[in-house]
Amino acid sequence: MLSHSFLVSGAQGQLGRAFERYFQKNGQPFYCLSKAQFNIADSDQVHSVVKELKPSVVINCAAFNNVDLAQSCPQDALAVNAHGVATLAQICRDQKIFLVHYSTDYVFSGEKKAPYDEKDMPDPINQYGATKLQGEQAVTNLLNDHLLLRVSWVFGQGERNFLFKASQWAQERKELRIADDEVSCPSFVDDIVSTTLLAFSRGLTGLYHANNTGFCSRYAWVKFFFQNAGINNTIVPVSADEFPLPAKRPRFSAMSNQSLSGALRISIPSWQDAVVKFVQTYKD
Repeated sequence: MLSHSFLVSGAQGQLGRAFERYFQKNGQPFYCLSKAQFNIADSDQVHSVVKELKPSVVINCAAFNNVDLAQSCPQDALAVNAHGVATLAQICRDQKIFLVHYSTDYVFSGEKKAPYDEKDMPDPINQYGATKLQGEQAVTNLLNDHLLLRVSWVFGQGERNFLFKASQWAQERKELRIADDEVSCPSFVDDIVSTTLLAFSRGLTGLYHANNTGFCSRYAWVKFFFQNAGINNTIVPVSADEFPLPAKRPRFSAMSNQSLSGALRISIPSWQDAVVKFVQTYKD
């Protein structure tokens, strides 16, 4: 991959930072740009930066991912998740640049009651999922040469993930009430990075689910994390109905990664293995 130069958007997010750490460690030519440097909702800035840096691959980690704020401010989410992605896709098409873009399990309604695969029809139930689906459609309509990866419950170094929030709550109260009827697949950023780059190096294109293997409720996820992190608070399983939020969440949005693991002939780590690695890597 040393013949490729990568431009990573969303440098301040946990996935963008994971790519930056990987490329720095491996001596790979890259540019990792923040929103101020590369705002995908600013078409003129995007054109200017791409023209100047001339990357061979764009990895788009930028997104409007505040699910509840997207519900009340859909135009803000649309500007990034749909229109911004369309701008990127068009520039990549015109400049013959390979695009890697990430979407979400929230493009699904959660009504299937079994893990979703890539052939299942999206049916988002909130504005965030709807704007992310429009981004997917922009990529597939504008580009043949792309990798579109859906992930869910992303976690890694940083504060914008559920495990960090749970650890903060644990410092404030002895007992935590966590939803046990909202189920999906945790996705560890280090595993997303390694799987993404392996898929790119092997020439994969198209849509794949790139989450860790298996699925769990938020309650089971936090409980397993606390056990491995040595956090001894009591966790009580409750219904998600106890936490009324502006945006409705799918109750079962787990995705199967069998298509991707089969195409790569690998076993993507389980969510449990990912949590253990996360604790060992970022325990400080």
